[in-house]
Amino acid sequence: PVAIPQGRLWSPDSPSLYDAAISLRIGGKTIDQTNVTFGLREIRAEGTHLLLNGKPLYIRGYGDDSVEIIGGGPPSSKKIYLERMQIAKSYGFNAVRFHSTTPTEECFEAADEVGMLVESELPVIYQEYLLPHREFLQNELVSILHSYQNHPSWFLFTLGNEFSLRRIPDAEGKVIFTNALKELVALGKTINPGLLISSNTGYLVPPMDVAIPYQGLSSDLPNIKHEYGGYHCSLPDFSLIPRLVGVFDPGWLEEEKSEMEAQGLMKYYRDSLSSSVRLLNVSAKAFIEKLRGMPEFSGYFYWLINDYPAGTPEGPSWYWGWLNYFWEPKAITTEESRQMNAPVLALIDAPLNSRSFWIEEPKMIRLSVSNFGSASLENSKVTWEILQKEKILASGTLPIHSAPLGAISSVGEIQIPRLPLMKASEVDLRVRIVGVDGASYMNRWKFWAFPRRAIARQMPLPVTSLLHSTRLKRFYPFLRDWSANVNPQGVLVTEDLRAEAVHFLEQGGRVVLLAGPGRFGRRTSYFPVTGGAMGIYVRSNSPALSVFPNDGFCDLQFF
Repeated sequence: PVAIPQGRLWSPDSPSLYDAAISLRIGGKTIDQTNVTFGLREIRAEGTHLLLNGKPLYIRGYGDDSVEIIGGGPPSSKKIYLERMQIAKSYGFNAVRFHSTTPTEECFEAADEVGMLVESELPVIYQEYLLPHREFLQNELVSILHSYQNHPSWFLFTLGNEFSLRRIPDAEGKVIFTNALKELVALGKTINPGLLISSNTGYLVPPMDVAIPYQGLSSDLPNIKHEYGGYHCSLPDFSLIPRLVGVFDPGWLEEEKSEMEAQGLMKYYRDSLSSSVRLLNVSAKAFIEKLRGMPEFSGYFYWLINDYPAGTPEGPSWYWGWLNYFWEPKAITTEESRQMNAPVLALIDAPLNSRSFWIEEPKMIRLSVSNFGSASLENSKVTWEILQKEKILASGTLPIHSAPLGAISSVGEIQIPRLPLMKASEVDLRVRIVGVDGASYMNRWKFWAFPRRAIARQMPLPVTSLLHSTRLKRFYPFLRDWSANVNPQGVLVTEDLRAEAVHFLEQGGRVVLLAGPGRFGRRTSYFPVTGGAMGIYVRSNSPALSVFPNDGFCDLQFF
């Protein structure tokens, strides 16, 4: 052993590296020599926690699905990996998962320098491919572990992606398969005992140092959420078509564009695309904050960092990325991303369906903090503000008596008082945590305030409803149930265009359509998955929503 006095430890926040020059000399003559770059760090699982250099670690990871839209294969350029990982680092990520692959030496070198933790895998996408190629994969495992063992960025290795025992039909087959996993993991441990190794990503199949579950969780291991984010997506960006000049024929994009043109929707498409990307941002923030509030988890791999093209065996294009095919931002700014991807994260107990409130009534919001920063938050503070277009309407301070590392700690309650607003408005809640070392972490949320007094108690026109909703009648007592002799000069509220509504329209009446889920074809939700990306936007001159607070986008006030 060679002692390194006062050695600097490697971490994503401080990626300290050393160079070792090693020579083999006989009789004063150099026979051979090599240079090795390495880092000093310890990462281990302790119960349900990950510890890096003795401190709790939260994996704020992204998924890299080897999207090489021009060349098709992974680059061998360290410069490219440095650029990509610096982008990911600027977005607040501290880890990357390479799906069913182990990247090149240049990638590990870049990760060491940037400070990006790496999870890599044997080239096995599902469990049916393991046993038929067992000898090849065993050789790959040995070669990979020997090749990359000096890289401090490499913290986790798995035998492949999504090994589901349910897809192995017979009990004997399950035993053979799990025995093979045990032997391969044991072999890996003999080569690199300091590396965390698990059977797979996606399913809870032992042996595992770390669980990476798609569903469920381990009760005695650290849990890192597998392919997190709900596979929510944006609409495709047709402006990229001329740039797809490599191995991928952009036929899928051209087909989707032709579909929009045939329906006469291209004149709305730019606004729809922008709104769909904003919706993806809202989804990412909601999902990340939800998981950070669950103490059972030690991190996530958000899926994906950039869009995935069609034309592969995986099928259609996936527009899940924070970035496009070319690693360019779609809409999430680095500031927004760093706020939701921060090591110290302020959390509120207001779920997505509780972001609106009455102006005349105070609203209570409980505040907590997920602390995976550099130190415990002792005798520090939280400041908060309610703003409307940068004008402060209310503010306050809450003390943080103790928020230990690796825990979610309650801070206290924010009370939004009656606000000096005269009409329905969008406001921002901004929370800033100030640590004992002077570091500052900010998080923000949009809320929508509505005046109760603005709710009409009577209307100059008769309003009839085909909805059976006691809630609506409580707010709008002038609502009357449908009857055959309604006045066609009035307004009809309905959830679908049934015969009565169509007849009412034909008679010159006006209809408010409150469409429920699944009323028009395939069921949709507020956050659409692949193939159902919604780009709903509100026209600035819309008379129906002119007094409803919006900036042209169906944000959470619509949820």
